[in-house]
Amino acid sequence: MLPGAFWLRGMLFSIAPWLVMMIVMMPMAGAGFFGLNLGMAGPVMTLVLHLIFGAVLGAVYGARAARTRPA
Repeated sequence: MLPGAFWLRGMLFSIAPWLVMMIVMMPMAGAGFFGLNLGMAGPVMTLVLHLIFGAVLGAVYGARAARTRPA
């Protein structure tokens, strides 16, 4: 499993869908490999957004997992 706190695990997990999007989906959409036809702002901003989403997802999951663990 992934190391660290839940928010960090979420951030590490979010890199996988970002890579899939950059390597598979962007070229299919005509934006080029890693979306570089859109400029550098496109790949960087989507990475930042994926990392933020991953951190929130991990934090929410961590809070719920801590609340539902049996004693």
